[in-house]
Amino acid sequence: MTRTLFLWIAMLASCSGSRGTSTPAQGAPEQVGETPTSTTSATTTAADQGSTEAPAETGPAPVLAIRGTPARAGREIAIVVENRGTELARVSPRLVLERASDDGRFTRVDPVELALRPSCEREAPACVELAPGAALHPPAWLGTMGDAQCACDRCAPAEPGTYRFVATSCGGAHRLEGEPFEIETR
Repeated sequence: MTRTLFLWIAMLASCSGSRGTSTPAQGAPEQVGETPTSTTSATTTAADQGSTEAPAETGPAPVLAIRGTPARAGREIAIVVENRGTELARVSPRLVLERASDDGRFTRVDPVELALRPSCEREAPACVELAPGAALHPPAWLGTMGDAQCACDRCAPAEPGTYRFVATSCGGAHRLEGEPFEIETR
């Protein structure tokens, strides 16, 4: 640790063209510890950088298209979340399922566990980031109640009707409603 710190200080000194410690530019934040210069992950969150707080949300809501497409055979519903905006979209990995009542109002369906994760073998990140034009294809909803995305041994089938997926931005300030889709008879 001491050797690494010494090498880091030496590199900073050589980069600034002076010997000894360097001072940050006026108005620049002081850096403590190591700061990553690049990331290979498409998802970087405040938790990845040691913070436990959700980042503050500013600006307009992400422009997302959230679709559920029923399979031709069976009850599986393919899920697609696409960023149609010009800015990076930051979305909570927890997806909510809502069903339309007879009067057309949508209400949350519980218990249904759905996550925006890349596969059934991987956990969802703390916050999903989608670049402009990017699309995420998480595992399909099985059309069942409970742990309804990858494997559900004791799950009951969802009732026929009109449904939609709803996402929220990572900080929770924006609610993003998907396009309605139909589940036919059991």
